[in-house]
Amino acid sequence: MSKLILVKHSLPQITPGLPSGQWGLSAEGRRRCLALAGQLASAHPARIVSSPEPCPLDTAQRIARKVGVPVLVNERLHMHRRGRTGYLSDSEFTRRVQQFINRPEELCFGEETASAVFSRFNAVIWRLMDQFPNQTVVVVTHGLLIALFVASITAEDAFSLWQRMPHPSYVVVRMPDLVLEEEWLQPLKPLREYA
Repeated sequence: MSKLILVKHSLPQITPGLPSGQWGLSAEGRRRCLALAGQLASAHPARIVSSPEPCPLDTAQRIARKVGVPVLVNERLHMHRRGRTGYLSDSEFTRRVQQFINRPEELCFGEETASAVFSRFNAVIWRLMDQFPNQTVVVVTHGLLIALFVASITAEDAFSLWQRMPHPSYVVVRMPDLVLEEEWLQPLKPLREYA
């Protein structure tokens, strides 16, 4: 039996003049990776695979240092393409994400539909699980991709799931039967517990 651990990257440093795909982790985001790595170390992952953007890649590398496995980068784990969107306020961004999720076949936010994002992500996940059978694989990427995937295997609404996923967070899925085993979507425990 394989396990898939889907990790939403840690807290970014928001830089309004820069596309969100180029944001790096904030100082707090880097600190939060310590707690995340402490949580994931007990799962003994065999592989860590990351989106290429700075936030997930830095998150993955910090986990990898704790658990002692290398990071593989998969270009197809990239965030929802919206490079021409520009900076949006929190409320406007949330409104656009809800529209994106609720109208999955319509190109209403960015350069990809929700259906296209899900199809791309789903294909990568199954390829990885075929490549690393009977292992625990950690995939570090973006919350929107994770929310779409998890919603496809549970009865939960993707938008509601996305809203309650902090930076960082994770879910554990038993593969290949797609059973959600665990989620870590609550506030972080004090960092001293993972020192």
